[in-house]
Amino acid sequence: MERVAREAGVSRQLVYKLFLGRRELVEAAVSARTREIADEIAAEHATEGPIADVAELFTTVSVAVIERLRWDSELAVLLAPGGPITLHEALWSEELTERGERFWFPMLERARAEGLLRSDLSTRDLSDWLRTVYTSMILRPDLHPDDEREIIQRFVLTSLAMVMRPS
Repeated sequence: MERVAREAGVSRQLVYKLFLGRRELVEAAVSARTREIADEIAAEHATEGPIADVAELFTTVSVAVIERLRWDSELAVLLAPGGPITLHEALWSEELTERGERFWFPMLERARAEGLLRSDLSTRDLSDWLRTVYTSMILRPDLHPDDEREIIQRFVLTSLAMVMRPS
């Protein structure tokens, strides 16, 4: 905490006033970084007007999420083994749960409106399930983006009942 205060140019007392300890500080940093990543991905894949193929967009964005979270150097330091929180704990925090729902909501609702998405599950249920599946993929550094794309198309989209349109 002393090093954090020194590098931030504030007193150690202020850092302790804002954060009860190292865990809370790391949680805040993880939250800030995941927000930045989500904003970057949303901006890169923003679509104006109608989405030609929501399943393809969903697949592309999913691969981007998995790759960014797996290889982000800042998150790697924050979530390193032996640190105060794990990737799993970070992704299941209430704040990141709500952010995930907001992130996926437009695509899931579009798919639902087009009749491509199961109607028996809520957006929260789908978001939770996606986090479970994507966490397991993030933790597999041996997966190449092409492998991730195939897994998403063969298993995730099928489970969501979102089908790819023939090319």
